[in-house]
Amino acid sequence: MKKLFITLGLLSLVIFLIKTYYDLRGNLIHYSVYYAQNLDHDPDYDPVMAMVVDNLDYIPRLEDDSIHYDFDGHSTIYNANYEIYVTKSSEKYLLSKNEELYYFTEQGEFSHYRIYASDSKFDDSSDQRKMEAKKYVAEILEPLIAIQPEPPKGEKLQWLFNITYGRRFQ
Repeated sequence: MKKLFITLGLLSLVIFLIKTYYDLRGNLIHYSVYYAQNLDHDPDYDPVMAMVVDNLDYIPRLEDDSIHYDFDGHSTIYNANYEIYVTKSSEKYLLSKNEELYYFTEQGEFSHYRIYASDSKFDDSSDQRKMEAKKYVAEILEPLIAIQPEPPKGEKLQWLFNITYGRRFQ
C-alpha cells in the first residue's frame, strides 16, 4: 500500500512537471513577439524579426489579401503589396524584394546584400543596404507586430524569456 502511494505521488509529480514545462514553453512562444519587443538587446540585432519568423506557426497572424504565409519547410511571410518575403533557412534569415536578397544572421543582424544569381564576391554590406533591409523588414512585419497580444497580467514571463533568449541577442 505504501508503494502504491509513493508511485502515485511520483507519477503525479512527473505529470505536473511536464504540464508546467509545456505551459511555460507555450507562453514563451505565443507571446514571443511581445517579449522580444521588451528584450534588452544589441542595437544591431532584431529579435522581433527572429521571433516572428521562428514562431510563425504559433503566434496570431493577420488574415488579409496582402499577406500570405507558407509553412512548407521554412516559415515564410509574403507581402503582396510590397512584393517582399521573409524566410528562415539554415540559421540565416532571408528577405527578398524582386531580385534583391538581404541576408541576416541568426540574431537578426544584417549580414549582406546580393542581387539574385550574382557571384558572392559582389556582396554589399554597406550602411545604405542595412537601412534598406531594416525598412523592408519593418514594412512586411509591422502589420503582424501590431496584432500581437500582450500576456495577461499574471502570466508575464519576461524574466524567463530574457534568460532563455537573452544571450542570443546580446
